[in-house]
Amino acid sequence: MTKTRAIKQFCLECSGDSPLTVTLCCSFDCPLWAWRLGVSMKTKAYSVRLDRAIKNHPEYLEDLSQIGVDIDRFSLKQSFSLRRTKELGTTGQTTGVQEEARKTGLY
Repeated sequence: MTKTRAIKQFCLECSGDSPLTVTLCCSFDCPLWAWRLGVSMKTKAYSVRLDRAIKNHPEYLEDLSQIGVDIDRFSLKQSFSLRRTKELGTTGQTTGVQEEARKTGLY
């Protein structure tokens, strides 16, 4: 097993087998956090994955920001996307996102 595969497997297990929670993991003090996606934060692949998570799950980011997570730590572009989503009139309704965050230790 490669190092990347082992880290991916560890992160999925830690997040309750949720790729979304791995992508938007806010355990910034975890020694594996920088490698959780298997790519550098400076690569296009990282940006694409974050952009997709933001586009498909803006309510998850809103919940993270409501509990005090500094979402700027993911990327500056992500912070802009969240503000833009709020400007466009997202309802703010969640569908179990807070419960999932509690299960994974985000609360």
